[in-house]
Amino acid sequence: AGALLCSGRWPEGLEELGEDTSPLGEDTLPLGEDTSPLGEDTSPRFKFAVLIGGFLPRDPKYAALIQAGSPGFPSLHVMGTADQMVPPARGQELMAHFKNAELFEHPGRHGIPTNAEFRNALKAFILKAVGESSNA
Repeated sequence: AGALLCSGRWPEGLEELGEDTSPLGEDTLPLGEDTSPLGEDTSPRFKFAVLIGGFLPRDPKYAALIQAGSPGFPSLHVMGTADQMVPPARGQELMAHFKNAELFEHPGRHGIPTNAEFRNALKAFILKAVGESSNA
């Protein structure tokens, strides 16, 4: 699972999402059972989050941070309907704790979609989240 959390600076490489461009790179932060980038003090720093195959942590201490904090920044939750590693129900459980959540569902499994539909949706989401017009 992965997440792109951005402080408002357009991540390098997302200026133009080309045919061979992976939408996520070194600016990603892992979401898992041992780490949580969404702690109490981080919520105001982030302008948006993109969570791909994300799920509510199993560790109650980290899950409680998300459940209690109800992050208010815009979030895009990307889920594969055929994902067996993180079934959509687990992703929707996480998504329910975000106040400004959007969903992008794809027919694939646990991975980052690379088609134009996802690239366009990702770019539009980020532009909207940082309050920019369509010209990055």
